[in-house]
Amino acid sequence: MPRRRPGALRASPRVIIFKHRRLRRLSPRTTAAIHSLRRRLAGNPDIPAAYEMWRELAHRKGRSAIYPGSLGATDCPCCALFTEHPRDILERALHRLPEGAARELRVEVNRLDERIEARTVPDPFAPPGPWWRRWQELP
Repeated sequence: MPRRRPGALRASPRVIIFKHRRLRRLSPRTTAAIHSLRRRLAGNPDIPAAYEMWRELAHRKGRSAIYPGSLGATDCPCCALFTEHPRDILERALHRLPEGAARELRVEVNRLDERIEARTVPDPFAPPGPWWRRWQELP
């Protein structure tokens, strides 16, 4: 039986590295976990796009006609890509990510939630559900 070279014994097995774009304010490890979860989930919900949209809403300047409660509706041109609310996608991802990645994403999502909540008021006519569906932006 032929002898294996020492370098071949120490070499790690081949790992396939997927190219993906880095999500702002998240580590490369968490970004990779999010992209991996996206590939594993049925229907491939666009978790990175939902994160970026929630982030954009939190950092939007001035007043806007888009209400967090109506995100995901087809009448909004920037939201027409989503069949469900971006915050719902993020919430589901938070429960399915590995513990470390979920913790890091939870910290960032909570920070964005606080910014959005500070700019919104409760909508008394909204149906019961999560807070992001019952709030509307301040006029």
